Amino acid sequence: MNIISVVLGADTKKFRTKDSIQILEYAFNNFHYINLKEKIYKEFGNWCASNNIEIIKGKAKYADIILENFEYENYPIKKDEEQSIKIIIKCDKVRNAPVYQYEQLGILEIYMAEECITKIKIVSTRNIYKKTEIDFYRDMLRAILQFCYN
Repeated sequence: MNIISVVLGADTKKFRTKDSIQILEYAFNNFHYINLKEKIYKEFGNWCASNNIEIIKGKAKYADIILENFEYENYPIKKDEEQSIKIIIKCDKVRNAPVYQYEQLGILEIYMAEECITKIKIVSTRNIYKKTEIDFYRDMLRAILQFCYN
């Protein structure tokens, strides 16, 4: 952890050094790094396992999604505030086609002590084009053939 201490208004270099040492000791005793990226990807993975984004009238039934680049891997936090981290995922469960690669489909928000510290876009990994009339006829023919043979 890199910490810079700035002390203003000290009368002498001795007082400035003493105050600077106290500030640095406070920082090292009360803060530590957490792997925020690991925590976010675990939560996002759990959300993806139980949720799908259905694409209406699309050539694919569901969208494949990922998180856009995340800039904070290790994040400094007070030692007693780790339980206050909340990850909220806001994403529509149904979208109309077309959906384009890297199009934003939702957002993941990270809160610490009720304050939003960052937001990450949830984006599609591929293009999903709208079905054409031929695609609908092909689907109808498959359904009829499947019905006849079962």
